[in-house]
Amino acid sequence: MPAAVLCKNCPFRKSSPKAGEIGGSVPVSSSADAMRAVVRDCTDGMKVMQCHKSSDRAPRPCAGFLSVVGYDSVGVRLAVMIGAVRESDVGRKIRGLYGSLCEMLLKADHLDMPEVRS
Repeated sequence: MPAAVLCKNCPFRKSSPKAGEIGGSVPVSSSADAMRAVVRDCTDGMKVMQCHKSSDRAPRPCAGFLSVVGYDSVGVRLAVMIGAVRESDVGRKIRGLYGSLCEMLLKADHLDMPEVRS
């Protein structure tokens, strides 16, 4: 299994376009409730955030998500256990990323989710 690769416009990069900007991680049409549901699926659910550059036919985990959220995600823990995600990609330090999911959501996506672990 290849290593997770950080995209140029990964939403976890501080330098990436913000919500509402061209190429931003969250389309302007997305509602805050829809985004909260996605975040819960990726932290409390069994899902691992998929890289924006991958497709449903050939999904790849988001390197930024694995680095920043890592084992706080139930889905990541399970994916590592079954060999779907490389353990070395989880929690890997990558410069230029937000320090937490909460910080990324607030600064990049303009969504306050205090119930999500930092």
